[in-house]
Order: sequence, then C-alpha cells, then structure tokens
Amino acid sequence: MTGLLVPLLTDPDPARAARELHRGLAALDPPVRPRRIPQLLRQLPPPAGAQDTDRVREFARQLVRTAELPTAVCVGVVLLARFGTAQDVPVLRTLGLLRDLVPPVVSALDALDRRTAAVVRLGDTDGVTGLRALAAVVEHTDSGSGADVDAGADAVRECLLALPRIAGSETARRIAEAAGPAVGWDADPDPDPDPDPEPDVDRAGPVGGGIGPPVRRPQRGADPELTALLGVLLFRMTSRRGDRAEILSYPAAPYAYGVFARDAGRLPPTLDHYALVLSAADELRSGSGPLYPWRPGAREAVLAELESILDRAAWRALLDGSGPGGEGSGGGVGGGAGEDEGIEWRRRIEWARRSRLSRRSREGRVRGEDGAGARLRIEVVERDPADPDVIEARILVDGRPVVPEYFGRGPANAPEYLLDRGLLRATAEPREVRLAEAYCSEGCCGALYVTIRRDGDQVRWYGWRCPAPPPSPLHTRELPELRFDAAAYDAEVARAERDDSWTWPARRTARLVVAALRDRPEPLERWGVRLSWAGTRFGNPEVTALSLLYDRGDGYDGQYLWLVPDDGAPPEERAAAVLERLATEDPRTYGADGG
Repeated sequence: MTGLLVPLLTDPDPARAARELHRGLAALDPPVRPRRIPQLLRQLPPPAGAQDTDRVREFARQLVRTAELPTAVCVGVVLLARFGTAQDVPVLRTLGLLRDLVPPVVSALDALDRRTAAVVRLGDTDGVTGLRALAAVVEHTDSGSGADVDAGADAVRECLLALPRIAGSETARRIAEAAGPAVGWDADPDPDPDPDPEPDVDRAGPVGGGIGPPVRRPQRGADPELTALLGVLLFRMTSRRGDRAEILSYPAAPYAYGVFARDAGRLPPTLDHYALVLSAADELRSGSGPLYPWRPGAREAVLAELESILDRAAWRALLDGSGPGGEGSGGGVGGGAGEDEGIEWRRRIEWARRSRLSRRSREGRVRGEDGAGARLRIEVVERDPADPDVIEARILVDGRPVVPEYFGRGPANAPEYLLDRGLLRATAEPREVRLAEAYCSEGCCGALYVTIRRDGDQVRWYGWRCPAPPPSPLHTRELPELRFDAAAYDAEVARAERDDSWTWPARRTARLVVAALRDRPEPLERWGVRLSWAGTRFGNPEVTALSLLYDRGDGYDGQYLWLVPDDGAPPEERAAAVLERLATEDPRTYGADGG
C-alpha cells in the first residue's frame, strides 16, 4: 500500500495520480480494508516542502471527488485530515452521509471544523433520536441568519434539555462541541466581555481570565437548566472508564469551565448540583484541568469561584441533611426511586463530607508549603458515587498531573496499590513502579511505568515506559527525568500514606486486612490461597470484597471472592473478624468460586 501510494502523492497531475491509485488498489490481493487506511497512512513521511504539500492536498481532493472505490475515497479523506483546509469541509460533510465513511470523515473534520465533526458524529448515532434531532437543529441553525439564528438557539436549547441520560464520555464532548456556540458554552478564545453590570457587593468586579471569559457572578438571564446540563457534560467528559478522558479532546474546556463557574452560583443548592460543582473543582485542581494553556491565574480563579460556591452557607447545610427529601434531579448524574434513591443519597452525602474534610486538610497543607515541598503533590480522588469509577492516587509534579499528561489511556492507580504498599518511597535501590494501567488492560493498550531512586539528597524519576503511538492526546513524546528534594519528597509520600480522609468503613476494613496479611501471611498459606486484591464492590461500596487465588491444577489460577457486608461494627473489629475466620476456616467453604 505504501509503495503504491508514495510515488503518486506529489504527481503534478492529481487526476492521473488518482486514476493510478484506483487501479493499483483494485489489483491488490488481498484487498486493503478502508478501516486500515488511517493506520497505514500514519507512517507516511511528511512532504518535502510547500509545493509538495499543495500537490498532496490536490491529490486528496481529486480522490474524494472522483474515486469510485471506497478504499480510494478513504485515502483521500485521511490525507485531508493532515493537509486539508476549511475549503474541504463541505465535501467531507457530504461524505459523512455515507455510514461506512463516518469514522474517517469525523477524524478529518476534527482537524478542520470540530463543530461539523460533532454534527456528523451525532447524526450517525444509532437508536438515540434526541442526538440526531440535536444534530439536525444545529445544522439548520448554522445555515440561518439574524432572527433565524436566535430562534435556532432556542431550538438547540429545547433539544439539549430533552436529551435522555447522557452516558458516554465522547457523546458528552460531541454534544458540547455541536451545541456550545448556540447556547454560550463556546466562544472566541480571546473574548473581551463587557463589565458585569451587577457585580456582587462582596466580590465586586471581574476575577480570573483565561482562554474563556473572566469568572464573574452570573448576569441576569443565566439559565439554570443549561448550567446544570453543562456541568453534567463536563463531568461525563472527565470519566476515565473509557480509553481516555474526553475532556482532553475538548479545546473549549477552559471557556466552558469558566461559564459553569460563573453561572453555577445561580443553581439551587441541591446535592446533585453540589456534586457537579465539587466534581468540576476536583478536575481543575488535580485532574486534566491544569494541562490546558490557561492564562496566568485563570484556572486558579475559576477554581476559587467553584470553591466559594461550595462554601456558601446554604450549600454547606446540604451536608448536614438527614435524607433525600426535596432532592430533585437538578441535572445531576444520578437518579433512582424509593429505597434505592435513599441509599444513593446517603452514599453521595458521605462522599461529599469526605471531600470536605480532604479540602480542609489540603488547604491547610498548601498554605504551609514552600517551593521545594510543593513540587510533588499526591491527591486521592473519588468520583461521585452516582457514577462510580476507580479511586485514583493522582500525582502532580509542579502542579501538572503526571498520568493524563504522559499516558492518558486510563486512570492513575489506586491508593491501595501505590501508597499502602509503599511503592512511591525512594531508596538507593532503583524500583520500577506502575503509575497507571489502560482500562482495557496492560496487555492490550499498555501502562505507565517509572523508575524511582534516591540519589543523595535528591530523588530521581527516570526510565519511563509507556506505549506508542502517542500515549496522550497531548502527544507527549519525550518523558523527562524528574528530580525532587529528598526531604520534601519523603514528607509528601509519608503524608499521603497516612491520610485516610478519603476512605469509608468498608474500604478501610479492606486496607486493614491487607496490611495484616502483608505482615503475617500464614493464614493464606495454610489454605493454599493468595490474596489477589481487597477493596469494595464496584456496585455496592459498602461491601468489603477479598479476591483469593488458588491453583486449579491446569496451569491457571482460580478465584474465590469473599464478600463481607457492613454489619455496623467499626472497621478495626470487622478486619479482626475477617482475619480470625481466615485463620480458622478454609475460605473455600465461604468464598464464592469464580473459577
């Protein structure tokens, strides 16, 4: 394929080159499937100069306009992703009507016109009528003018608020990209808004600034329903249960966070809204938020505005509530009824209370840090239990999160893995540590490793290992050696290991069991089992779960899964009871055999 294509790319006669490619592709045996084209063309060398670039572009345009073989059309589309201009958007939009070409067309449009790419992607969504309706309304609005545009914005709003529950991270991003400009979530990256006509008496004047607008108190006309929906979309985009957090592929994120922070203060103080504001603050502080090219101080201003909302008396009072009475959906991510709703409410309120404790601890620590101590920061972050995900031990260096910047294919590893096992401690003996693993598995899409070693009064991080091609949407190629002041490094790691403000009884029970078995593995050895992991059930975080492995005799491990429900006893007593039973009873008599 490459040998056929390369000589034709810079042919001065693009029509002749297109015909030659068409004949060559038709003669290939076995044929090349269109979905393989992007991977094959990724290896093409760049054009030698401007003239060659122009020839490649004209060759690609000839293919997308005249080729009859789908593979040849796909070659043209993929080339336009690299060399196309705004002139190519209409023809690509037309090709997006052909279902087989939607993936490469969307990829090409992502490089040329993200909003059109989003419209094409949403219009191709199976079984979700609301998304197709939104795509159609956005496209119609873009073709209008004047009053039509104003009416179109109202129609876009109606479509947005009628959408079913938004589940996918990419779907959330596409919705925001398609509809954002119509409802004020997206704008010129360097706006100069008029001064706020109604500044708050206690926070007069604009604060912040950045890619998006300054963060200010909301003006009249702020739409609470749209504000809540924007918070939901941003929350969904930060989910790490897919290949990567889609928020990194959303260039308007800083502006959108600014809009959300500006208007969130007008939301009614419900638990759903509290969770959205808290989740946005967590993402800006230690998630992917610091990786955007904010103007100096802009991210901090947006974060401060979100924190100020959480600190309002009416919002603080939410955490002292005793039940879900009066809690509407409010645009939140959860939902339920009856007993299930009460259980979810309790889990979420406890999560919010734990987060408040962590915030207070963090604020006091940051105020006391000096320059050296602030270089490494470790934050344990739990997402809203209404949309459960793994708990991350996020590592920040100079304020930038290591895992999304260098890896991006999965979350940071859990605190039980990195902290409870002391893996981040630095000794004179080099230790390779896995900081993150791809969601699909390390064997599929890799993991992020670094070697940690103490070198005199410094700690070195070096010898990075992560998969290629680019491990992150940020396209970080060369991973640097990092050096830390050893005393400050040790202090931060020790602090993170001691901190249990993020945990809850069932999780703490599991940690205590693991710590005891690490020091005294005899109960496991007696029954011929090994501890694989201990934690809580993904769907029921109030149940402690222990995974015990045994040799099945066929070269593979079997698993017993022992579930320990919460009986109301303190974690120390529950852990002691677990250890006592392990010491006296064969777990094969009470663990569920997972094969």
